[in-house]
Order: sequence, then structure tokens, then C-alpha cells
Amino acid sequence: QIAKKIIDYFIDVDYKKIWNVISQYCQICLELSDYREAITVLKHAYELCDAEENPDEEDLLTIKLSLAYSYFHACDEKNALYYLALIDKRIEKIQDNDDKLFEIYNLHIILESRLGKIENAKQYFNKICELKITERDFLTAVLNYTSGLIQDKKTDDAMFYMMKFKERFEKEYSNHEAYLATFYSNLAIVYADKDDFQQALAYDQKAYDIRKQVLGTYSKDMAITYISLAEDCLQFNRNDEAKECIIKAEEICKAIFENEDNELYQKVLHAKYVLGI
Repeated sequence: QIAKKIIDYFIDVDYKKIWNVISQYCQICLELSDYREAITVLKHAYELCDAEENPDEEDLLTIKLSLAYSYFHACDEKNALYYLALIDKRIEKIQDNDDKLFEIYNLHIILESRLGKIENAKQYFNKICELKITERDFLTAVLNYTSGLIQDKKTDDAMFYMMKFKERFEKEYSNHEAYLATFYSNLAIVYADKDDFQQALAYDQKAYDIRKQVLGTYSKDMAITYISLAEDCLQFNRNDEAKECIIKAEEICKAIFENEDNELYQKVLHAKYVLGI
């Protein structure tokens, strides 16, 4: 609320002076799954920057990157790809900035995986391996690449990377639990693929406990966890619990998405149909 008041008061006066506040505010919005608010503020900043007589290329690139990530989190891959394509046209301008290159390559891993282009994702992961970045950033790339492998049904490869870096993940993300929850959620998917539903349920429960504590009730990741828990419950014929999980997932989707036209919401609606809700 404080950040929002600062932004409302100063953004039209001098958005550059408060860019750190804008950036942090939008990150909080993403963590709270308030995607529309993050995108609205970022687009306002983009319009102000682009309207300048001599727009700063680095500022424009930073805002475009933030918009691309925000649209991805909002399950709007079309707009995420649009802004990422604009960034790629200017990528040669930042070849000496490994931190910025990491953010660009990392988003490429995510979106290439979504498009089913896992080999392209692997190439960007290899590029990240050559950068001088923090341990946390590297492990974030591992997390996103393994998520892509899982989506591409290459669960053995995903398991190899996850078990290789499991201890490092749990150490590095002990104080940034949202990423650790995603790691556990991915492990659950891999175990379920191997028909080890007991382990899958255990890791989904770990992800749920973390997300419930850190993210609160209405978060996209909580909806994902409820769907996974519903699938686990069905394996043990706990149909009533599965139905409860899907109903909670739908409540979240109704609260955070403008419409039903995205992959996550469609999964919930399909699960409702299968369960006869």
C-alpha cells in the first residue's frame, strides 16, 4: 500500500527516481498473483519512457523484460513472447551484463519449453551455464529447465538434474521458500510419472505446506498445488478430498484471472468434469 501511494504520486513526475519502488511493487504483485496491477503499472512506465525525446535504451529494455515476465506469470504467453522478441532485437547492447543476460535467457528457457521446443530451451540453459551469476540464479535456471523437461515428458532427465542439485536447492532456498515449493512440486510430478504415488503425495504435501504459509490463499501456485493434490488423492481413491482440492483451485482461478481462457483454468474445469462436480 505504501509503495502504491509513492507510485501514484511520483510516477508521472519522474518514474526513473522511483524505478526501484516500481520494480519491487510489481514483484510483490506477482507474488500475490495480482498480475493485472503489475502489468498496468509497468505499461504506464513504458509509455512514459517511450514518450521521451531520447528514450534510454537500457530503461526500455528493463521495463520490457519486466512486462514479459509479468505476462508469463499471468498465463498470457502471446504478450510475453511479444516483449521478449522486442528485447532480442536489442540484446547485443547488453552483452557485457551477465545479470541481465541471465534474466533474458531464463525467460527463454521457460517460454521455449512452453512451446515444446526443449532443445532450444537446452541451448539457453547452456548459455546460462557460461555466465558469471549467483548460485541462486543458476539454480533458478536449473528449476526452469527441469520444469521444461517434465513438460516434454523427459522425466528421467529431469530427475537426474533434480537429484544432482537437491541438497544445493534446499540450502540455497531455505529462506526463499516459494522456489523450494516449486522444486518439491516438480519432484512430485516425476515420482507420479514413475507410479510412486506415495512419494508424489509426500512432496506435493511439502509444496502445499510451504505455499500455504508463504503465499497465502489466493495464489496461482496454490491452485497448481491443489490440482496436484487432487491427482494424488485420486490414486488412493480419496475422491471427496480430490473434489475439495479442485473446488479450492477454481476459487483461486476465479479470483486471479480475468477469464477462463488459459491453461491452468482449463485444467481446473476439466478436472471438475472428470470428477462430476
